Amino acid sequence: MSSRFINTTSSESYEYAGNYLLVLDDQCNIDGTAYGKNMLIVATTVEAQTYQVSAAAGQSCLSVGLSF
Repeated sequence: MSSRFINTTSSESYEYAGNYLLVLDDQCNIDGTAYGKNMLIVATTVEAQTYQVSAAAGQSCLSVGLSF
């Protein structure tokens, strides 16, 4: 099991492979959809999924990913 904090202000995507992503603060664009604080994104299988994570222009994104 591993986890990673993702803190970005870039609108360019960061690729994360894991089973869960939790938006901790601000707003994150994940695979092209905007998610706000406290939103949990869960993989549809037990296999790790690849997610594209970025911030909206002029904003920041803080999230944590979990992989098992």
